[in-house]
Amino acid sequence: MFTDFCCNTNVLCPFSDKGKPPDAHTPRLSARDLLICAIRPLFTPIGHAGHISLHKNRGTLQKFHPLAKSPVRSYCQKMCLTKNVVSFRRLKLLVFLASLVWFLACRTVAPAGDAESWSEPENGWKNLEPGLDFGEFQIRGSKARLVAVRLDPVYFDFVLCSRSEADCDSRPLHDWGEQYDLTAAVNASMYLPDGYTSTGYMRQGEHINNGRISGRFGGFFVAGPNAADLPEAGIIERDNPDWRRLIDRYTLVIQNYRMISADRRILWAPGGPHYSISAVAEDGRGRILFLHCREPTEAYAFAQQLLHLPLDVRAVMYVEGGGQAGFLLRSAALTRELHGKSVADYLVTGNVSALLPNVLGARKKQNPLQSADISPNCHQQEVYVNRSQ
Repeated sequence: MFTDFCCNTNVLCPFSDKGKPPDAHTPRLSARDLLICAIRPLFTPIGHAGHISLHKNRGTLQKFHPLAKSPVRSYCQKMCLTKNVVSFRRLKLLVFLASLVWFLACRTVAPAGDAESWSEPENGWKNLEPGLDFGEFQIRGSKARLVAVRLDPVYFDFVLCSRSEADCDSRPLHDWGEQYDLTAAVNASMYLPDGYTSTGYMRQGEHINNGRISGRFGGFFVAGPNAADLPEAGIIERDNPDWRRLIDRYTLVIQNYRMISADRRILWAPGGPHYSISAVAEDGRGRILFLHCREPTEAYAFAQQLLHLPLDVRAVMYVEGGGQAGFLLRSAALTRELHGKSVADYLVTGNVSALLPNVLGARKKQNPLQSADISPNCHQQEVYVNRSQ
């Protein structure tokens, strides 16, 4: 973890006593100065005796850091910036540590799964296993890329992993995935300041995270029907006059904003801030899509791109934005974990996984063939009627 010793007076200073915060008279080095301390011995001329002579570097630190006094000099003595000599053994150690830091930094900056081989098919989709497809698409007019996973409800069950139901703390997306053996996961919804209550209606079985239906949110993700004539998963819209009866027939119900209606109308107003986005969608064949765009983008422009990409999306729900937006794929063929960009990304090296209280996950069915005779389109006439707003 990177710590800014120069600007933040609340962090622990390496030159202060007993880990106490530095006072106004304690000199502090910036990250740049610390780097100079670390690499300066590597560029000092090597003497004939096989040692690095630093006799000429007395007071070096004072020259490039005029505020440096005794606490800094004590630290620099350990870094061999005084008249002490450094053996080749220490030089090799410094080179090894610098190489190790560089290697770890390169691995940390790249999103998980980038090192894996990937050949993008012509239409952007790659089948990973039965009922599971992965796609990565360039968003026009920007450097942003959309990452998507497409799940067939015939092969996957959808579950809510909730802090309120599991009686545990919020945790990173990959921890939820490991605990519940999820193949894919995304944010379930935004949440209230208490840290666990969803902003919209959220229920799984007998557990109710939020029993209040929000008047602002027009979509319900549903899964686990109580009858064979219903689709196993989908998005029910409040435009349907029968929406309340329909959501009562499902075990899992999560309410969110709609970005796009089932008749492919964008419901988000143009303009607004740019941020990372996670979304959940249903396509024309009843498959469920988990969508993620890491690069900050405008929500309306994001929705426009969804309609032009080979996704065949119908209803699309916005589930989270900013640094909290997450995406997880755990398959034998490919593993990806992404998170949205936030201010912390500019202060901390590498990916910082947000702690999430509610996650929507997809888990492999034990006997998928038992439900294969259920058509994923059987609900289209019943659920998506009277969509006009």
